[in-house]
Amino acid sequence: MSHETKVLRSWKEIAAYLDKGVRTAQRWEQLLGLPVQRPKNRSKGSVVASTDELDQWLRNGWEQRAIETNEKLRPSVDDFRRLRQQNRELTLDLTRAIQGVKDESEALVRALSRSSGTKSKHIEKRIRFLGRKRS
Repeated sequence: MSHETKVLRSWKEIAAYLDKGVRTAQRWEQLLGLPVQRPKNRSKGSVVASTDELDQWLRNGWEQRAIETNEKLRPSVDDFRRLRQQNRELTLDLTRAIQGVKDESEALVRALSRSSGTKSKHIEKRIRFLGRKRS
């Protein structure tokens, strides 16, 4: 990074100076207080930043702001992990239940196929139809 002060006039210039992507620079502004200004008399998306201010921000305290932000997000992250684990367990339970239903229906079809009669053949066809429909 250069030692002379320069004014950066777009997210693209700011991101290039930081050697990051535009979206990362914008996220750093929102979450970590990246020092950019929005001139009042310019268009809505206009931003400017001083290389001196960016350098100072990089040297002093942005890591602390990141730690503070992470601590604020900690409950959300913990909730997400808990819900993700519950989702895995429920998916596994559902998979086992579906397999059990398939096994039971196959056993019922085998039992019905051993018996004779028009009614049992109709039931057998109906069970096979339902089995194909769910799979």
